[in-house]
Amino acid sequence: MKLFKLVFLLILINSNSLIAQKKEEQIIKQVKFEKDKVFMNDQLAFNYSIDNKNHFILSDINKNEIITGDITSSGDGKWSSVITFVQEKKQFSNSKIIGRNDLLFKFLENNVITNDFKINPEKLNAFFDKYNELK
Repeated sequence: MKLFKLVFLLILINSNSLIAQKKEEQIIKQVKFEKDKVFMNDQLAFNYSIDNKNHFILSDINKNEIITGDITSSGDGKWSSVITFVQEKKQFSNSKIIGRNDLLFKFLENNVITNDFKINPEKLNAFFDKYNELK
């Protein structure tokens, strides 16, 4: 009887663990980068520009700035960045999320961008809590 209870308890713990680990399905499944545009799910999602090779701007299709970023070399082939969310007036930095591509791929993984290519405020806050190294 004790063995039965132990097996039952292990099954219960394992199934609860699987439920907790289940990830939300990714909304945007495809991304394509061009020199000055970003396409998602085969639609134009954002405009992109870079000046002086260290400052980038991601804007919506109406050219409203959404995100700006400044990338700097830390030496030894390492890079860092400070990314500003213009409308939210928040700054972000993460040693593994440096530029536009890193940021957008991580956004897609966390469903920060909606089907209509807007930033979901709740998901952005969760993203900041999880990844922002600026305190």
